[in-house]
Amino acid sequence: MKSRLAISAIGIPIILSFVWYGGFPFAIALSIVCGLGSWEISRMVIYRNYFSNPKVCFIFSFSVALVIYYLIQSSNQENIIGIFLIFFYVISVIWLSTDILKKSSIINMILGVFSPVFYVSSLMAFAFLIWDMPYGKQWIIILLFSTWAIDSGSFIFGKLLGKTPFFPTVSPNKTLEGALAGYLFGIITTLTGIYFLIPDYHSWITTDSVYLQYSSMILLGIILTISSQIGDLLASVIKRKAKFNSSSGLMKAHGGVLDRIDSIELNLVVLYYFVTWTVI
Repeated sequence: MKSRLAISAIGIPIILSFVWYGGFPFAIALSIVCGLGSWEISRMVIYRNYFSNPKVCFIFSFSVALVIYYLIQSSNQENIIGIFLIFFYVISVIWLSTDILKKSSIINMILGVFSPVFYVSSLMAFAFLIWDMPYGKQWIIILLFSTWAIDSGSFIFGKLLGKTPFFPTVSPNKTLEGALAGYLFGIITTLTGIYFLIPDYHSWITTDSVYLQYSSMILLGIILTISSQIGDLLASVIKRKAKFNSSSGLMKAHGGVLDRIDSIELNLVVLYYFVTWTVI
């Protein structure tokens, strides 16, 4: 626990600094995260006796994230880019979580590099789309704190009070009590973050109804919690396929990069479309 807190105390301010500054430094930092996550997944693919190359996946994922950043900056095709990113993610997650293709297939060899790259980079690149929106960096900060609160609440209360298994075949250590605590923590953190960081929230709603304002904020908190848990469970399926407990030991007590971003990935997509459809 002390090790986790120490790493968080150092890592969180660094992450928030890159998010707040934005621009090219943020793009480089996020691309490195994508590269490391893809490197971890590539190692899992190899352990399943499929073809992959961790170094190639790192470089490819890093490059893909930067290319997406420049495409977003140089065009007004955010919706098309978003659709393609989700499409590539879906292909990747299906291949990584199943045995749908034979090991001798040439397509399998291609997907051994393609899937680790786009499983991470496709959804993490939505952070670039969000940052360019009104109050974009504030939205990303809200998402980060909400996701961290969901994970922390689920972990702590799951350890203290957890008795009922929650998807035991996928993730035996998760409990229903922990999941419910995650909902509570996620909703509270989302409400608090929006209240303090998004001063124009009231202008999104076409009516002056306070009830409608807060119900939409609570809805976002609920949806973020659901997508956070789905993202975590999908990553657990992929890790169990390779018989990995954690994606790597890069972050010591926190596990690997994928262990830290698996809940964030889907939340970026959810937040982007929630804000786009509800706010703008």
